[in-house]
Amino acid sequence: GGGADGRAMGESERELARRELQAALLAFGMPEVDDEWKHLKKDGTTLNTQPLAALKKSAHAMKKEWELDKQSRDPEKQKAAKQRLSRLEVMSSLRILHAKPKLPSLDSSSSFDLPAWWRHERHDKLLVGGVLRHGFGRWQRIFGDEAFFSADTKPPGKNVLLF
Repeated sequence: GGGADGRAMGESERELARRELQAALLAFGMPEVDDEWKHLKKDGTTLNTQPLAALKKSAHAMKKEWELDKQSRDPEKQKAAKQRLSRLEVMSSLRILHAKPKLPSLDSSSSFDLPAWWRHERHDKLLVGGVLRHGFGRWQRIFGDEAFFSADTKPPGKNVLLF
């Protein structure tokens, strides 16, 4: 059980801020422009209270820590750091892709098992935009956002398994 402010039992405010920053970085990647930083600040209960300059400094320090952990002799720490840094790279790539007018299409031999209603030319761009706005892995928020998946772009039925 945790507190009303989102803290786990026994967790200090500093530990909560660190946990929330890590979760936000893994969800949104390392922001590149001020608007992205302002969006990241809204994630969690502690990030919004920090000055933007302090948040940027903390995020870059955390990334540097992950880069050092990637060199660790501890295989678990090394693996976790590689996964975190990989997520930052994926999110950076998604930003680049989303800025293009049209996403590259997958070739027909692709082995992705997508739902029958999925149309690459439409849904891929919507999904990338949703991930950039709501964060990686936050599928309920993405598919619930009318700006991305309105009545004409949502999957048929309410409880369709998305992936």
